[in-house]
Amino acid sequence: VERAVRFFDGDIDSDDFIPTLYALMDREDPHAEFQGIEANLVLKSYRNKMIDKFDSVALLEGLQQTAEERDLIRCGTGLCFQRGISVKGSHSICFLAPDPMDTGNMKLIVLCRTQGRNLSDYMFREGSNVAIHIIDNIVYEAAGLVYEELRFISEKLHKEGLWKSFSTRSIRSRKKLELVYELMELCPTRPILNALGGNLREGASEVIARLFGPVSGIDWKACCLCMKKERAFGPSWSFSGDAFDTHLFYVESCCTFLLL
Repeated sequence: VERAVRFFDGDIDSDDFIPTLYALMDREDPHAEFQGIEANLVLKSYRNKMIDKFDSVALLEGLQQTAEERDLIRCGTGLCFQRGISVKGSHSICFLAPDPMDTGNMKLIVLCRTQGRNLSDYMFREGSNVAIHIIDNIVYEAAGLVYEELRFISEKLHKEGLWKSFSTRSIRSRKKLELVYELMELCPTRPILNALGGNLREGASEVIARLFGPVSGIDWKACCLCMKKERAFGPSWSFSGDAFDTHLFYVESCCTFLLL
């Protein structure tokens, strides 16, 4: 990427990198070793119910906050994907930027090292008998990379929204059970012993194991009814099943949901 923009004097500032790419594309040199490609990404076109919950501003802000763990590099208001794309000998790096005119869209910018290939040539995708331009295939692969990140961040934002909603005391009517089930589906559960880990004092593991064991002698139905009356275990929800009842409590003191 740096080699592609060395015709500019001075150091490369990552915050100005996407404008630099646009300047590169404006050169329109058919013999250039690098070629810039811009495409519109319409979020609705992914047909993903999680992505549809958010606009491009929220999604990009979320990706900016998780850039390191997702192998992304911040470039001003945009992002650079460290994972590259190789198609028919060409090598590409992808950038994602906001669309200033429409929060339902994003700008996908691809910097391609052509290796002397004409990106307008045709090729066949694996398993297909329909020929498409190399440049179209590059954009197709890049859109797939973007989709992985958008799906990740939209699920994360939705989960955080549900967690905040259900962990907040409210005088409003109780949340719909469908949303409670969705929260439990999105948030992985762990046995209490595993969740507490090394925070237990010596001997406490055995006590908790006996407490939640099959021969503890505790009437958990009565215990749960008492817990529902205690402010320390709220908000709470209950579900009736064929074999047993399930109770979900929010424990504010340790910001944790307890499922019994």
